[in-house]
Amino acid sequence: MLDQIEVESREPRFLRSPVLSQFPGLEYAVTFRGTDMGTTAGRDIEGCRTRRRQVCRALSVPFDRLTAGRQVHGNQVRIVTGELIGSGHHPTKPPIPNTDGLVTDEPNVPLMVLGADCGMVAIYDPVRHAVGLCHAGWRGTAAGIVEALIGSMVDAFGCRATHMVAAISPCARACCYEVGQVVVERIAVRFPDGAAIFDRRGGRTYLDLGGAIARQIRTMGVQPENIGDAAVCTICGTDFYSYRRDGPSTGHFASIASLR
Repeated sequence: MLDQIEVESREPRFLRSPVLSQFPGLEYAVTFRGTDMGTTAGRDIEGCRTRRRQVCRALSVPFDRLTAGRQVHGNQVRIVTGELIGSGHHPTKPPIPNTDGLVTDEPNVPLMVLGADCGMVAIYDPVRHAVGLCHAGWRGTAAGIVEALIGSMVDAFGCRATHMVAAISPCARACCYEVGQVVVERIAVRFPDGAAIFDRRGGRTYLDLGGAIARQIRTMGVQPENIGDAAVCTICGTDFYSYRRDGPSTGHFASIASLR
């Protein structure tokens, strides 16, 4: 399941997933620290619009159709079509409210989710030519955002989990992601066998967020060999933004997926 990630040397740099790069009908990339794709109040809003435009140009996807949701650590998934296309593509166009997952089967509709320790999951069905993205922190994972994303693709587009290919972005990992009892209890509802995703050492508990996400993807029927995991920790690494490491003033990196 471990993905051999690919990193481009040109600017802006992108992390790629070989399990998704094999499909010419899909564009998928993750941005790096230094290209802040977020629009949190008080930051360089106009600069964010410029950076998003540059990223879209580098990926050869249309900036004016870039679509994002207002992430709330929930499990709501929206089908991106019609007037929703282009929501949130720059700070003057509001993102889709209360949305942590996006799915579409329309070409040239780049979907975007943001992270800074939370996982970001891309799902592609090459048979139905449909794609989904979601933002999956511990709250969203406990709420079942990954299952909701895959279920939405099945219901909306007739996708099958056995056809799907998935990629998990860099995120907080068990090496660094210390969590408290509230998180343990919330996650345990979804994962009764917590031993597989928690690492207890030195009297503390650490969550393997990427591992939890991968288990949810497999539970929905995606084949293990079709799941790529970047296996990069955002907290101890330096290539990606980290809320836990840098605090609330940190930026956000993005996952973008678009059908050709």
